[in-house]
Amino acid sequence: MITPNGPAIGSHLATGDGRGVDAHLAAAAGAADAWHLPAQAIIVPHGDAPGAAAVAATAYAALRGLAGRVGRVVLIGPAHHRRLTGLGVPAGRTLATPLGAMPLDRATLDALLALPGTAALDDEACAGEPAIAAQLPFLQRVLGPVALVPLLAGEAGPDLVAEALALAAGDGPGTLVVISSDLSHGLDDGSARRLDTLTSGLIETLRGDALESAMARGYRAIGGMLARGRTLDLRTTALDLRTSADFDGRRERVVGFGAFALEDAASACLPEPLRARLQEAVHAALDATVRTGRPPPVTPEDWPRPLRACRQTFVTLELDGELRGCIGSSVPVNPLVVDVVENAHKAATCDPRFPPLTADELPRVEATISILSTPRAMPCASETELLGLVEPGRDGLILADGPRHGLFLPKVWDLVPDPRLFLAHLKVKAGLPVQHWSDRTTVWRFSAETF
Repeated sequence: MITPNGPAIGSHLATGDGRGVDAHLAAAAGAADAWHLPAQAIIVPHGDAPGAAAVAATAYAALRGLAGRVGRVVLIGPAHHRRLTGLGVPAGRTLATPLGAMPLDRATLDALLALPGTAALDDEACAGEPAIAAQLPFLQRVLGPVALVPLLAGEAGPDLVAEALALAAGDGPGTLVVISSDLSHGLDDGSARRLDTLTSGLIETLRGDALESAMARGYRAIGGMLARGRTLDLRTTALDLRTSADFDGRRERVVGFGAFALEDAASACLPEPLRARLQEAVHAALDATVRTGRPPPVTPEDWPRPLRACRQTFVTLELDGELRGCIGSSVPVNPLVVDVVENAHKAATCDPRFPPLTADELPRVEATISILSTPRAMPCASETELLGLVEPGRDGLILADGPRHGLFLPKVWDLVPDPRLFLAHLKVKAGLPVQHWSDRTTVWRFSAETF
């Protein structure tokens, strides 16, 4: 309960000494060993169905390196016990849990109350709310002492949630956003897994506008976080995706659970073991292409969960230090490993600037993988305005005008560091004159992890 001396909540997850939470974190540690994320936000389940805490622990275990670096947590979940219009903001100053009291960031909560669409909640509305309660012992165990900004999302649009996040969390370090939400409810296991896979793809591609209530109880809070993620250029990765049937074996009516991490896309970095797996997949694809003319089949389920994230990628081939092919996708439609294998095959066979790669060349080829973030539109009325917005070294650009379009990866800045020349070369790649600009010209920016 959110009161100065309220009863403890979250007791279904933690005993007084935290052994319940510790057990979940220990069990998740193996899966999270490769992940020590500088995440800006996570999405985790909260239900009391079997498995919710185990899946949530996957994300929390990956945050172990943030202890002492995060001083505040903004926690948003759906309201289960009362119908709310907009966002509910607690009125108290502390929150009691089995692991001790948590202070509320009263100044931020009061500032949120000034937003249209927010309202103060009484203790009864906040008491025992599972969307809040389930996360508190994890936060205390993983992050240590932090100030809390707990919010309940009722009938709140993503714009209101995004505005509240911008006010409460800003875009700097030191604040973690936690979105508390289960996924599908009440479906049979097969139907739930299919729907949850679709939901996961929408979350990973920041498509919060396409989420519906059947996909996630906290879809409004998730939608607002994903809208904020587009603004901040975040990259979302599903770390775990299971159903309650994985824990109790009951497949008639299940609850879906997903754990997701959102990182700064420009600095996001796959762990070295996963990078090595992707490089192995690329070289296997090139070998199969040279021998058979086809890429090898890929079964995504055989690969680690982060390599199944829905991504757009480019594969660049160099022969003795010179470009030998570069093909990619600017729209995320495939799992990461599938997209990389397909683009490796196409870079070796379909780049119109080069003949197909040969067996003699294969031992001398070096492959570079670029994982693109979700492209963001850059509204601008002129080339001068565009040049004032571009961030050299960070921004990849997609320029389109009618049917013509061109894309430059961020690494092109190494060859063309001047923004005006960068844009001129991009226009030429799109098949447009160097001086061209029209009211149909549209530009998107993205960042990329390249290795």
